[in-house]
Amino acid sequence: GSYYTSNEVYGTGKTIVMNFGEHDFNITKVYKAYVLNKHDINQTTSEYGVKYATTSKPMYDRLNTHIIKVVVSDLYYNKDTHYKTTVNTDSLFDANGTLVNTFGPYVASVDVIRFNPIEKDPPSTYVKCVSGPKIGGFDFVRDNKNEVVLDRATRLMWQDNKDVVQNNYRWGEALKYCQKLQLAGYEDWRLPTVSELVTLNDFTNSGTYTVSNKFLYRSANRFHTSSDSCFLKLDDTTCHQKNYQINTCGFLEDKVTENLNIDSNPYYDNNEPYYKTRCVRGGSYSLAEP
Repeated sequence: GSYYTSNEVYGTGKTIVMNFGEHDFNITKVYKAYVLNKHDINQTTSEYGVKYATTSKPMYDRLNTHIIKVVVSDLYYNKDTHYKTTVNTDSLFDANGTLVNTFGPYVASVDVIRFNPIEKDPPSTYVKCVSGPKIGGFDFVRDNKNEVVLDRATRLMWQDNKDVVQNNYRWGEALKYCQKLQLAGYEDWRLPTVSELVTLNDFTNSGTYTVSNKFLYRSANRFHTSSDSCFLKLDDTTCHQKNYQINTCGFLEDKVTENLNIDSNPYYDNNEPYYKTRCVRGGSYSLAEP
């Protein structure tokens, strides 16, 4: 079934829903107002219509060490004109985190949307709660010299060169490609597991790609993984084990859209497809100057 998350997509008024199926998994965006009861929606009308969501986005300095600006966006919808108006307020901070100036509110954009984010009935979605400290996400930094991206949270190193977007392989070819890859002075590259590949996605991103923008080479295509999908067909020699594919393509529209899909159906000798490959390695590394 589908489960709500607390992740919000900046500037859209949408939240992330994760869908767990028997043989697949995907992530969709739905309007945050869908999950609200009627009395939770700010019914105060203005010249822009009814405010249905507020989102915020922090912006960091060049070294990604401290916040220099926070943009708060109020989203309004006019059901008569179908206009969505985004009204921003920018707050500027110095290196010590002290507020130094504020700009706004000002109209950042006016768009026509096809679906009313306020009056839509809530979908049939489950809720699973969690306790404990909130996990803030992953910590990517790109090594431009060696064309890799480091995740300082998981200590994984990811391939990020032109091969990622230019080459297409069958699963067996992708496996050998990673085993033979020599990049950034390392030779211990491998195909990632499906769980590792999922960590590359920034689900709060409102752009075309869900893959983190720390990666220079991104592709709206499916990628091979090493995870096993033939666990119920161990005696079938034509079933290709370890071949989950992940589609990291997300198209942002004013409707529920699929951002990430994991297809766990196995492939066989007669229909093995060509997909993209991004290799990974773990362990120690020496960070070059970005």
